[in-house]
Amino acid sequence: YRLIEPFKKWQINYTSRKITFKITFETRFPTYNFGVDSSASWHQHFEASGKILGTIIFKSGEKIKITGYGQRDKSWGYRDWHQFDKWYAGHSQFKEWSCAFRKDQIKQKFDLSGHISNNSGNIPLKTISIDTVLDKDQFKSPLSCVYILTDINDTQHMIEAQRIKNDSFIRFVREFDRGFTELFEQMVVMKDLNTGEIGSGMMEHLRTIK
Repeated sequence: YRLIEPFKKWQINYTSRKITFKITFETRFPTYNFGVDSSASWHQHFEASGKILGTIIFKSGEKIKITGYGQRDKSWGYRDWHQFDKWYAGHSQFKEWSCAFRKDQIKQKFDLSGHISNNSGNIPLKTISIDTVLDKDQFKSPLSCVYILTDINDTQHMIEAQRIKNDSFIRFVREFDRGFTELFEQMVVMKDLNTGEIGSGMMEHLRTIK
């Protein structure tokens, strides 16, 4: 990758056996700083929604132009998956706004950090409720989810996340002496239940089995 403008614009090139892509990521809303130690999973963390432009080239020579939205995040600090009973994270991309959040559970303690972003700036989140439907596969992986997010101005957003297709997720597993921790990352279709607008995003769930 090549940094073109700090906190603003990057050029990203990738080549594998099957595909090559060249994209430009440019932030569309201000970068949001989650704050020092806002999660036990990092010391510092920031995120930004952006617009993506570029081209995918397949081994066959077929080319597809890309135009869409995405999310950039960066963390610093020590991370121990096994200390968490659960965590929920995700981002949603809509035409005029985006959101990103993290909700951790360690025993009966919950920590929330996140924000709503638009052209006016960033608004921190105050609360979030999460209702998850699990798949019937061997992992009982998260299939869909409804988020109710309330910001510090008491504006409420209701979002439904649905996996793009059955295999549009990755499962990571780390074992430890008392069990294992698994992390599911899913590419999803996001629906704003207040307006009906269809967007995109990522749904992430972690759980520790002891």
